[in-house]
Amino acid sequence: MEPLAGPGDQRSSGPARIQEELVLCFYDRIPLDGLETTGDAEPMEQLAEWDPNA
Repeated sequence: MEPLAGPGDQRSSGPARIQEELVLCFYDRIPLDGLETTGDAEPMEQLAEWDPNA
């Protein structure tokens, strides 16, 4: 018997997937390099380096 698939077992697509990946990146769960990006990546790099406690 196969285990039932839970809600976290499927990847979203479209904007929901992008949002999920951004949240994972901000919580250091996936690297910024792992995100699929187009265009200028500098704003994302600056945001990743931002220290809100500074």
